Amino acid sequence: MAITSSFLIGSNIQKIDDLLFKFKDYDLLISLPLSKNKVLNSKLITVYIFNLIYTITFMISPYIVYINNVDVDVIFHILFFITLLIIPIVPIILATLLGILFSYLNTFYKENKGLNLLLTLLMFLIILTMSFNVFRLNNDIETGMELVKVFNYIYPLTSTYIDIIENRSMVALLIFILVP
Repeated sequence: MAITSSFLIGSNIQKIDDLLFKFKDYDLLISLPLSKNKVLNSKLITVYIFNLIYTITFMISPYIVYINNVDVDVIFHILFFITLLIIPIVPIILATLLGILFSYLNTFYKENKGLNLLLTLLMFLIILTMSFNVFRLNNDIETGMELVKVFNYIYPLTSTYIDIIENRSMVALLIFILVP
């Protein structure tokens, strides 16, 4: 889930700014008898649907492996698909906030694309550095547990998701739904 969310945040940062704030059909949509909220909501729904497709693509393989190797009940399947619908929401929110921050910083810089590219490269280098540090660990069971600890530290909803899937915790599910 953390890897899926990381991918969604990284891929959305560039798209969110253009799709929500600098879309080319703005004049056409504003001339229609629609409120700005409806236009923005339709754009957010489009982003959500694309992110949901990515989430399903990334999460279906671990789901299949898990149900083939672990005896699961019907509640597991229900919880998995409920959480599958919630997973894209937090990355959309984070990417939107980062997109707004990037847009704000771009107002002080004459070459808008230059600063945006620089900030994106900086985020990419941070993620790359973190991934190299993770891959320096030995390749054994302890490494997997360390990786889970790292993801729980970086993205706390990971531990909530694990609690939902492993323990069928309804309290964790409620937290997972209410946090976004």
